[in-house]
Amino acid sequence: MPALVFILASSGLHAEGTFDARVERARRVEASADGKAYLRLMWKYVGGYSSVALRECFRKGTPPDTPSFVLVANVLPDGSFSRVDLQPRTPMAVCYVEHLADAPFPKPPEIFGDAGIPIVIEMTIEP
Repeated sequence: MPALVFILASSGLHAEGTFDARVERARRVEASADGKAYLRLMWKYVGGYSSVALRECFRKGTPPDTPSFVLVANVLPDGSFSRVDLQPRTPMAVCYVEHLADAPFPKPPEIFGDAGIPIVIEMTIEP
């Protein structure tokens, strides 16, 4: 997982702009017909991984180190998880991302090209 950790340690500035700009772009894509269809399929593939990651990283009885976090990433044409960024970057949130990176993301529609489909995952943690 060293590559993922390196990306998470980056400044958050990318060719597409700031973290907030990437989140807004992902939200726009997710609101489109292609984006909605991809998200439905994606959660069928990664929903179980997400649940396990939440249980493993935000254990009951342990106060969360953040009440919420936002993950933005691209899912590339081969289904790999890329250009991951996270705010805030707390140990528990990073743990979640590292677990989720192992999930079998479905291949995005070809319309998104080589850059893949941008996604955003906004989590609220209830103690």
